[in-house]
Amino acid sequence: MFVWAFVLVACFSLAGFFLPRGSFSGTVADIVSPLLRPFTAAGSSVAGSVDFVARLWSAARENAVLRDETAQLRAELADTTELARENELLRRQLGIAERGAFTLLGARIVSYDPLHLVHAALIDKGTRDGVADGMPVILPGNIVFGSVTETFDRTARIALVSEKNSKISVLSRETGTTGVLSGLSGTMFLMDLVEKNAPFAVGDLIVTSGIDGKYPRGLIVGTVHEIITPEEGIFQQARVEPAFSRLVHPLVFIIAGQQQ
Repeated sequence: MFVWAFVLVACFSLAGFFLPRGSFSGTVADIVSPLLRPFTAAGSSVAGSVDFVARLWSAARENAVLRDETAQLRAELADTTELARENELLRRQLGIAERGAFTLLGARIVSYDPLHLVHAALIDKGTRDGVADGMPVILPGNIVFGSVTETFDRTARIALVSEKNSKISVLSRETGTTGVLSGLSGTMFLMDLVEKNAPFAVGDLIVTSGIDGKYPRGLIVGTVHEIITPEEGIFQQARVEPAFSRLVHPLVFIIAGQQQ
């Protein structure tokens, strides 16, 4: 039915176009106009819908561009904030180094041992930067991190102080009580060979003593978490919570030299 109506309208329209202006053509126009109104309205509705969809699409594209720009600005802000934090750590540590007469070489941690079976890390400085085996490595704030055990051209391997075979001469900063620190499985150190009657308490700050020649005196190791006093023997022990276990920043410092 709709098709026949359309054909009829088309015929009347053509007749009105070709016939001379007059009563018949006017009559045709009068007849066709009402019939064309639904088509005109439908066309206007379609055109309006197309325009609305186009505007929606344009708005969506603009929002996507704005989201991308916002994400980029946030990333740039994060990079700037991280760089500012790193520069502040550098300034603080260099100030400590001047007071402690250290020669420091800054480096970044590239990766840790993925299986955590060996307490080791890889840094982005190597022999071409002056790194050598045995050099101590610290975190910002003079916190003991480990020592260099293997060097390559552009990188070096660090054995963390928490490694089981690590041995460091340490003392309590509060009382001066000495001992030998070694790594334990888990998150604690073991401080051994502490004289049984020596003054010692939970919460004491444990630092390097410097007598083993491996680490300079006064570097922070951790705090006493628990004291173990056996009934027999002349020594007591302590479980020490590492200071570096709370830190996740990738910046480290290699002690490349000490002033005598």
